[in-house]
Amino acid sequence: HAVSRLVAEGRAQPGRCTTHKEPLDPDLPPVSDVARGPEDPFEAQLWRLHGSGMRWIQARLASHPEERARVEEELPYVMAQVSWAVQAEQARLLEDVLVRRLQVFYRAPDQGRRAAPQVAEHMAALLGEGPEWVTGQLEAYSTLLDLSQRGARALGASG
Repeated sequence: HAVSRLVAEGRAQPGRCTTHKEPLDPDLPPVSDVARGPEDPFEAQLWRLHGSGMRWIQARLASHPEERARVEEELPYVMAQVSWAVQAEQARLLEDVLVRRLQVFYRAPDQGRRAAPQVAEHMAALLGEGPEWVTGQLEAYSTLLDLSQRGARALGASG
């Protein structure tokens, strides 16, 4: 409707859609390399999750070697990936990182309960937030975990 109206008013001349030809990540290598990806397991994980952002994370690891620390012992994610989420992907909440960016919530046996404090502290430093922010984020994440576990128990009782 909007396009029809703009055309009728002489304010637009629509053409054929070309977005299907635009790469989602223009910095990724050609398609033949995309299917294969890096051979190193850690680089492959970075590449699959972050695309060309992998280069930023690798540079961050070189300049901040302390960010090689694992987010969660059993998972391959490192703190530099938290930095990427905050600085490049606008993650502003602990839940943004642990649920939506790194999916620790779905992959860690404790849904990221142990990882939450160190990730919240790291995010606070990057965001310029204080201890109150960390406390609030940890409380909000704990509430999310409690609700998730309550739901899982309810599903288990009904099945």
